[in-house]
Amino acid sequence: MNKQILELFQANDVLSLEDLKQNLHFSERKVRGLLSQIRQDEKSNGFKIVTVSKRGYFLQINNQEMFDTYMSNQKGDLQDYIGKKEYRISLILFLLLQNTGFISINQIAQVLDVSRRTIINDLSEVKKQLHAYDIELESRSHYGIRVTGKEKDIRQMLSRISGDIAKTQEIPIEFFNFIEQLDFTKETEKFVSLLNQYNILMTNNAIESILFHLKILVYRILQNNYINEIRINRNMIDSTIYSITNEIISFIEENHNIHVTSDEIDLVASQIFGKASSEKIPEKQKNEMSASIESVLAKLDSDFETNFTNDELLKESLLLHLHPLLMRVSYGLTLSDSLIGSISVQHMNAFLVAIQFIDYHDELKGCKLSRDEIGYLALHFATHIERENQRKLQQIKKIAFVADNMRSSTLFIKTKIQSCFPLANVIVIAQSNIDKHDMSDIELIITTEPIHIDKQQNKVVMISEQFDEMEFSKIKNEVIFTVDNYTNETLGIKELFYEDLFIVKKRGDYIALIEEMCSKMVQLGYAQDGYKQSVLERESRFSTIYGNGIAAPHSLKQMGNVDSIGVILLEEPTVYDGKEVRYIFVINVKKGHLLLHQEISDFLVRLMNDENKVKLLELVNTYQNFNVFIKDYL
Repeated sequence: MNKQILELFQANDVLSLEDLKQNLHFSERKVRGLLSQIRQDEKSNGFKIVTVSKRGYFLQINNQEMFDTYMSNQKGDLQDYIGKKEYRISLILFLLLQNTGFISINQIAQVLDVSRRTIINDLSEVKKQLHAYDIELESRSHYGIRVTGKEKDIRQMLSRISGDIAKTQEIPIEFFNFIEQLDFTKETEKFVSLLNQYNILMTNNAIESILFHLKILVYRILQNNYINEIRINRNMIDSTIYSITNEIISFIEENHNIHVTSDEIDLVASQIFGKASSEKIPEKQKNEMSASIESVLAKLDSDFETNFTNDELLKESLLLHLHPLLMRVSYGLTLSDSLIGSISVQHMNAFLVAIQFIDYHDELKGCKLSRDEIGYLALHFATHIERENQRKLQQIKKIAFVADNMRSSTLFIKTKIQSCFPLANVIVIAQSNIDKHDMSDIELIITTEPIHIDKQQNKVVMISEQFDEMEFSKIKNEVIFTVDNYTNETLGIKELFYEDLFIVKKRGDYIALIEEMCSKMVQLGYAQDGYKQSVLERESRFSTIYGNGIAAPHSLKQMGNVDSIGVILLEEPTVYDGKEVRYIFVINVKKGHLLLHQEISDFLVRLMNDENKVKLLELVNTYQNFNVFIKDYL
């Protein structure tokens, strides 16, 4: 927090006490305390906070080197987190969810060490998040506020909020003190041994999730909070799961001297069943699920011109995934994993297919699935796509590398090509000798210089002598994208940008900007009718705003007439869904070009992870400048 305050002083000449309160969202008492704390470090670190009568304070730096060293050694603390609205709201929600009675706004402000006004301003967002779990915020004069709702819903939200804030270990909240002191080693060992004993497969993340739910169960029961409104069809849950549940609950009852009701046992059983991957799916249910998967995959193949229905491994994986997924959905449970969140960015095409799979599936289409759940499902499609890519690469059996035999780089590039195509025979041909070779059985020609051959005869890719990841991507695209019709042209990202699909604006509303670009794409013939509605529907489900202010809106179905990317650059960033966005790339691809969509997503991931390039993008204000930027980057 010291660093944040000093940075405020560096950015301003003089700051009043009111300025500091507004910028830091703290009470006057807290601000004075922080200033007093910083002043203890003044003499030995080359700076001084000077008081100006009736105006406030300013920063005086006496030794720049000492001050810079001091600033570089400052690390974020709990108050840095609390200063961020999103994190602060999570803490407010947690205080409300773990509290058994009323709590005043002043008490919340004291616990978080912020002003009362800050808490009042946050309450509208708090109510909104509670409402999503069917939980209400009750207010009573002279008492304060409290949450009301079903115990099942409170625990579900408590679990989610706990995960959001558990990374900070300094939170002085009763629940975290309880969890920190709770020794769950024996319970963990017992649960894992039961899974092994009954031959139930479960991921480490799923095991940790179940154990965390059990910790919440112990905590809530010790506070005399019991579930009594849950309704579960016990016949749907495998008897094996109930055996595991009863044994682990009995173990917990004995160790913690509590009594767990039958409703609580039903909920735990449903959680275990929903997160388990067991091969013991009832035969009738298995056949019905297999038929539904087959039907949905056929529709996806029609939409995306893919080959999902012929992939037996994909169908088997989906079957094992779908069974526990449907159970989780029926009980309002969800899987979560921070790593899965990246799937929607890194495998944009697979995430799109997963959304469409859900829309076509009778039992899933009416359910609200989290981004993580869809990400788990998308992994199966991403794996299929990668297998298909590898299969196409391995089909190439004979490659001609046209290069100068005398150059030292030739052998190096040949070795790299061989590693990319392990089943192919790679021969080196000098450019001057091309006419002397029979090229009819050559499936792929890779060259470092322009060559002249029959365009319909072979796949030809021209590369640079550097042969980096970009060059390999170019070769891979030529092999993957062209199946029967061989051409000399490779689909490339830089060919997807058009001057009439390029907009620079000072500022604007995120959704309105997307609507404007989509309408233009349809009007100019780049996209089909209905494209705008499809893009907006995709955005309404999950925002496509990713890292470093980059967004990549796209339609739920491939509706392009011309493969293209609409570009919107903002001089001032806008905010949507709590995320800042400045560079909007509206993706539009033809039916069957799922792999091109992935190539675009790879490009955007590289860009958003390259902060220096993103900063250069800030300087772009014309299509000509953008074209230079893209060519230089690619």
